Amino acid sequence: MTPLGAMRQKFIIVLIVLGVVNLGLVGYLFWPGRSTRAERQREETELRQRLVHITREVAPFDQIDQTLIKTRDDVKKFYSEHVASRWSEVSEKINKLAQENGFAPPGVHYKAEDTGLPGLKRVKADITLAGDYPKIAHFINAMERDKLLFDITQINLNGQQGGSSVELQIRVDTFLKET
Repeated sequence: MTPLGAMRQKFIIVLIVLGVVNLGLVGYLFWPGRSTRAERQREETELRQRLVHITREVAPFDQIDQTLIKTRDDVKKFYSEHVASRWSEVSEKINKLAQENGFAPPGVHYKAEDTGLPGLKRVKADITLAGDYPKIAHFINAMERDKLLFDITQINLNGQQGGSSVELQIRVDTFLKET
């Protein structure tokens, strides 16, 4: 065989291989498992709607850095304004509220508990007062409105029939910053 014949034979083999590859690609193009244009458009529409939905879901987290900084500042401000930093502050406030509402300094029993939060203790105070019912109601309202945080957890009133004097046993929770 001449060199030109060998070259012709290699050229024919390459043409046959390319023809087979071409037939394979044409077969793949018309394969029935392939999606139609309408199906692709529908899928694209669904994906765009999903993108919009997910974008709306994550939108609140878009400015989370600034929100966290503001929240930390708000917590610090709340602590400085509404949480006592000394035991005497709690005691002074209870005595002041009692005196402003016409009572002698009440008997108070304190108990401190851990809150699980760093730098913060829960103080449970049991307060006993005796006096007229309107004064007691004013005392309770004053505690609820006070700048220092008082969480009233239990109230017991004991009164005598026919008398206007009642005894108040109130349990409040407040908090103390640990320094």
